[in-house]
Amino acid sequence: MISKYQLYKSSFDLTLKIINFFLAKSVDDRLFELIKNTLIDESKDETFNNKIKVGQLSLSQFYSFSIDVYKINSWPIGLVELVVEDLKNNFLILELNIFRNKNERYFQPNSSIAKFASDQNIIDNLIFGFEYIIEKYSDSVVKIENTDFTNKISIGTGFFNHYFDGLKIITNAHVLESAKKLRIFSERNEEFKILKVRKSTKKDIAIIEIENPPSVIPFSFNPQPKILDEIITIGYPSIPMVREAYQIFHKGEVNSLVQDYSGNRLFLISAKTSSGNSGSPVIDSTGRVIGMVTKELFDKGELEATGKLPYYAAISVIEILNEMKQKA
Repeated sequence: MISKYQLYKSSFDLTLKIINFFLAKSVDDRLFELIKNTLIDESKDETFNNKIKVGQLSLSQFYSFSIDVYKINSWPIGLVELVVEDLKNNFLILELNIFRNKNERYFQPNSSIAKFASDQNIIDNLIFGFEYIIEKYSDSVVKIENTDFTNKISIGTGFFNHYFDGLKIITNAHVLESAKKLRIFSERNEEFKILKVRKSTKKDIAIIEIENPPSVIPFSFNPQPKILDEIITIGYPSIPMVREAYQIFHKGEVNSLVQDYSGNRLFLISAKTSSGNSGSPVIDSTGRVIGMVTKELFDKGELEATGKLPYYAAISVIEILNEMKQKA
C-alpha cells in the first residue's frame, strides 16, 4: 500500500503549492498579495472580499487561484483535501465553521504556530512525516570510527548542528574515549578531516570541528520533549553478521524524564538502541532534535537472572545547549 508521503512525493511541487496558499497570510507576504490581487472581485459583496483580505480562504478559491496563476485545471483526486486536513491536524490552519455550508469550507492560518513553524523550517517536516525527515536529514548524521590502542575498532554516531560559530558535529564523549585514531564518515562514505575536538569534563557530550563542512541541512533543537511524543533515531548500531556499519532508523516514543546519580538530565525512549547508536540524534515529529542517545540503563546480570530489560536513555537538548555555551 502506498504511504501518505509517497503520495505527496509523487506530487511534491503541487503539494507545496497547496501548503503555501493556505499559509501565505502568515508566512509569505508576496504570495498573499498575489492571492488578494487574483481573488478579490469588486463585483462581489464586501464580506466576500474582506474574508480574502484577512486570509480566510476556501477550497474553491484555491482551485480558482491555481487555474488563474498556476494554469492548473485538474489536481490528483483528493490531494488538496488531504493536505488541508494535515495542515489542520497540525494546527497550522483553523477551519472557520461560521462560514461553512454544504458547498464551501473556509480556513485561515493559525498565525503564531504557522509563523513559528516557518521560522524553524519545519512545516514540510510536519506535513510529510518521518519518511521525509529521514530523507531530509540522513546526510546530517555521521559515522564515527574509533581505533583504540589495541587496534580494536568501535563505531559511534554524530550529527550536524549549527554551533555558535559554524557547523559542528555533536556526539557522546565516550564515543571518542581511548582513541588512538578517529575517523568520521558521511552516509555517502566521504571522510571528514578533524580539526578540533572538545569533550565535556562532566557530561557525556563532545563537539567536533571538521575541515570544509559539507553542504547539509543541520538539525535544529527542541528543548522541550513531551511524554509519549513520537520520535525516531538515526544512527550506526552494530549489526551481527554484516560487513559494514549501516545507517539504521528506529521509531519509538518518549517514556519519562529522569535524572541519573550524577544529576544529568536524561529522558527514556522506547526506540531500540545498541552499541553504535551512542551519539544518535533523537528526533521528534517536527524534525528537530530533542536529545542524543547516550547509554542503556541496566543492572549488570539482571537480564540473565530475572529477564529485566534495560531502559534506553538520551541526554536532553538542555544539557547539550548548556555545554555548547561553554567556552571552547
